[in-house]
Amino acid sequence: MYENPINIFYDKIATEMVNKMNEETGDYVLNLVHSYGVDVNKEELIKALKYDREQYEKGYTEGRDAAFQNLKVLRKKVERLLYLETQLNTILGNYINDYVMCGKDVDIAELKDHLVYQIDEQLEWFRQGR
Repeated sequence: MYENPINIFYDKIATEMVNKMNEETGDYVLNLVHSYGVDVNKEELIKALKYDREQYEKGYTEGRDAAFQNLKVLRKKVERLLYLETQLNTILGNYINDYVMCGKDVDIAELKDHLVYQIDEQLEWFRQGR
């Protein structure tokens, strides 16, 4: 249930005024419902509105929790993708260094094949959720 971060403390007179306002509001709502031709007991209306509010709070809480869970899953996937990027940069750097150290020109077709293989291997690792 949502808890307002602001708490207001009333003295006795203010508390009585708030209670009276709440009662008047309840009467207003009851009169409004009656004006639409719906005959309802005040206590039953209050119970129904309270139940409705509880269901709203429950739905809000469940939705918030589901959103946080989805964010956690998304964060893990982003972390995996960042790891994959690091791995591929390392592979590319090592491959180019091997050619440079050997004095060879980089064979683009061979580099492409090597990277495609490494990418496929890393994507399979990613799909498996490791």
